[in-house]
Amino acid sequence: MIERVVRLVNPKGLHARASHKLSECAQRFDCDTRLFFGDHQADAKQIMSVMLLAAPVGSDITLRCHGNDARACLDAMSTLIAEGLGELGERAEH
Repeated sequence: MIERVVRLVNPKGLHARASHKLSECAQRFDCDTRLFFGDHQADAKQIMSVMLLAAPVGSDITLRCHGNDARACLDAMSTLIAEGLGELGERAEH
């Protein structure tokens, strides 16, 4: 099992579209992938589970992977999050 703490930098945090992108990424790998935020955890392969974390921009979340592709999955998900889940050109709604 490996894990890494990453900071959400996309303007809207873990909303539906961002959660979908994370879930799609996790589903490409042969490993169990969990996200942790506060006292809550989510199965990264399940979009609803990820959305229910409701982590806002600036939140630190922990990625934890276990299985055959754990390192590749952790690296891919960390990169996706660090790059703003494809949303860095958008502004947060106020």
